[in-house]
Amino acid sequence: MPLTFDSLRRKAQNARTSQSTNYTLTKRDFAYLDGEQLSPEQKKILRQRGQPEVVSNYIAFNINGMIGVINSNNTDPRAYPRNPQDSDSADVVTKVLRYLADQAQLDEVKLQCAPDLLVGGVAATLLKVRPIVNLKRNTTDVQLIVERVKWNEFLYDPYSTETNFSDATYLGTAKWLDADYVATCYPEIGPEAQALVQNTSGGMGLDMDEENVEKTWIDSTRKRLLVVEMYYYEIGEMGLKKWRRAIFCAAGVIEDEEVPFVDDYGHSFCPLIAESCNVSSIDNSRFGLVRGMISDQDEINARLSRSLHLANTRVAYATSENTPPVDPEVVRREASRPDGVLPVGYQLMPNQDLSNGQIAHLQYTQGHMERSAPSAAVLGRTSDAQSGRAKLVDQQAGMQELGPTFHRLSNLEVRMYKMLWWAAQMYFTDEKIINVNGNENTIEHITINEPVVEMVPAPMMVPGPDGQPVPYVNAWGQPVMVEQAQVVDYKNRIADLDIDISVESTPNQVNLQHETFNSFMELARLGIDPGSPIMKMAIELMPIADKTRIKELVKEANEEAAAGQQEQAQVQEAVRQAALETHQADIGYKQAQTQEKQANAFAKMTESETKQIENQLFNLGSRPLY
Repeated sequence: MPLTFDSLRRKAQNARTSQSTNYTLTKRDFAYLDGEQLSPEQKKILRQRGQPEVVSNYIAFNINGMIGVINSNNTDPRAYPRNPQDSDSADVVTKVLRYLADQAQLDEVKLQCAPDLLVGGVAATLLKVRPIVNLKRNTTDVQLIVERVKWNEFLYDPYSTETNFSDATYLGTAKWLDADYVATCYPEIGPEAQALVQNTSGGMGLDMDEENVEKTWIDSTRKRLLVVEMYYYEIGEMGLKKWRRAIFCAAGVIEDEEVPFVDDYGHSFCPLIAESCNVSSIDNSRFGLVRGMISDQDEINARLSRSLHLANTRVAYATSENTPPVDPEVVRREASRPDGVLPVGYQLMPNQDLSNGQIAHLQYTQGHMERSAPSAAVLGRTSDAQSGRAKLVDQQAGMQELGPTFHRLSNLEVRMYKMLWWAAQMYFTDEKIINVNGNENTIEHITINEPVVEMVPAPMMVPGPDGQPVPYVNAWGQPVMVEQAQVVDYKNRIADLDIDISVESTPNQVNLQHETFNSFMELARLGIDPGSPIMKMAIELMPIADKTRIKELVKEANEEAAAGQQEQAQVQEAVRQAALETHQADIGYKQAQTQEKQANAFAKMTESETKQIENQLFNLGSRPLY
């Protein structure tokens, strides 16, 4: 059963009330990231002391370094078949995932979520299905997008303790929208929305005011309403969760419907997902890495300001009681000048011990602060003479302390890929040609849900008495069969594929790529066949960004080599046949010459014998017969 308006609003109020204290601290964390690290009271005190307002923003260095490491790591989705019959389709699914990631701009969304996770403590995204209408071609398509949910608009169950909110009973977003915009988007509550901002007095605030709840839902000064989009679940058959989506504001419930998304097992899932950097064991609040850097950052700023103040100030004192009286301002002014002349009887007091003490503590705090940042090895700032493999080992060692935080972001990315794949199985049902930017030089096109058409015998259909088609029968009452084109199967039908998704991360290191290239060329110089098991194993072990593309290139090279060998074999066979035919022709020609010689010899022999016979007959004729 859908929740009532009072229940929905109570959940939202509970979430916002529990987050109010943490919200204030998170705002301070983001302010420190932006360099706003001194309060107005602190600035006033420093001006009264004559100390400079010094801010050395180590927090920005640390966080930006982590974001740079995230940006430098290339991620590549991979699909692995769960069933043997899907093994041939795993490569197709991998390319479909790349297409979905390009369309949803997942790399950009991940970079937008990185500060929310590192500073705010929570990174959240929302899956949406957006229809695309092409007015020129009069066509309609579907685009799957993933939007980042801002940290200050995210609502969650305050009793959730898991970092991925898997135990949360509800999640949502709360946005302040203009009443005119709300009335335009939701005309069914337009009059109520306009009346609320006109008749309610007071401003808006994040903290809940139990005596005047409307102040947290209505901003009459700027004519805005707090609109909440909440995802909650109810238990359905077999104890499975059935997620619902409700949109409501102070004017009432606008929408409340079941979420249409299901995973590959047919289970309903929430399109709003989130990951936490740290979870407090006291109140389940979420916080980022900056929360632990505030104390060190304040100490660095204070000691830098104090050290600089000590370096620019001098303390003078009278050497004896008989020192003639002098205006203290004159002594103070002359002592602070680099070429000042102290009055007679006054001497500077050394303060190196104070400065050295401040610097020593400052260096310790700076070193402790730098441990929170990516090391030089992680950032690739080690010696240029170091090999790419050695740099990779140093990077992996330096990532140990940052591993848990980056693992949270990696989990969020994998979950985004899974949501996109499940949504694609639901909404990409027709034949669709997708383009995959797998190579920087070419764009590959793949057809999914491609129908396989064959000519099969089917009854001939003719219009019946009621106009509906009926089978045509002959005089013997048998249906007349004709050959008709029918869809017998589908090629690359993604709705039928059962796969697992993982995301591989490869460091984008130029030296490492150069060393990998040299290793590959060394194998080629040794005469290793690209299609041999040794080369395949070497490619699997090489730390390269796009192994799939490399495998395709090797496969194409093997196919071209095989085709070239086959063509060469065909040419050699043709040459051998031609030589054989020539040899046979020579033998026939020689046999013909022999036969001709034999015929000529026989002819000569016959002529000689004929003359002998004629001579014998002539001799017989010259003698008397008796």
